[in-house]
Amino acid sequence: MRSDDTFLEWLDTLAVYGIAMLKNSPLDIGVVKSLANRIGFIRRTTYGEEFSVRSRPGAKNYSYLSKPLPLHTDLPYYEYKPSVTLLHTLEQSRSKGGWNTLVDAFNIADQLRAQHPEHFKNLSQTLVNWCDIGADADKFFHNMWRAPVINLDATGKYVRINHSVPQRDSHFSIDVDKVVPWYEANATFVRMAHEQSVSFKTVPGDVLSFNNLRMLHGRTGYDDSERNVRHIVGGFVDWDIVYSRMRVLKRATVSIEETESAGQHMAVQA
Repeated sequence: MRSDDTFLEWLDTLAVYGIAMLKNSPLDIGVVKSLANRIGFIRRTTYGEEFSVRSRPGAKNYSYLSKPLPLHTDLPYYEYKPSVTLLHTLEQSRSKGGWNTLVDAFNIADQLRAQHPEHFKNLSQTLVNWCDIGADADKFFHNMWRAPVINLDATGKYVRINHSVPQRDSHFSIDVDKVVPWYEANATFVRMAHEQSVSFKTVPGDVLSFNNLRMLHGRTGYDDSERNVRHIVGGFVDWDIVYSRMRVLKRATVSIEETESAGQHMAVQA
């Protein structure tokens, strides 16, 4: 992607729709970091700057298993969680599985607000403990954050969605009489998300990018062997950095147009 116009179109699409796909990128392990650096810089997390998603026998993280990966948002246990997820397909499983699943959780929340207002209230007001305890390589971590599934700002607009069953803590610090209503609300939210999710299978060279504050994503299970490997390289970028880059590119475009217009005006006067 050498053109700034194409680069800006990608970022614009991502900002508006919450998802965008780049095709035919190099089969190079450094593509994600290169894209992130062109935007600004990559967001480092507990799992480093980039992460490789491939089947690992005995892995404790769901992402590193070949079993189905339920719909979720990444890193809900971060107070300031990464905003944009980049997933570059280096190798794709030739088995029937390995399909990506995605759904716009803001849209699901809109429907929940209209059709099940009490469920919406429970999911937007009840604090949930999100956590990730473990180790990656030689680094140990204990991440935790308390926030509702549906996060709103002071005006009622969506800020972020938190949803990940493996990262929802077993401790639920709410009044007993609120537990069942919350689970009923969450079950409705998850059911609606699954019913309206879309599925597709990426091919080597695809870079899937999506809004991690808005979209739920998952993956169907797949068969993995030495001759049938699925390898995805991922990374994160923050919206602050994306929006900054978009403004710079748009300002540069306006400056070029103004310069060309001024040149044409001078030519006419001459």
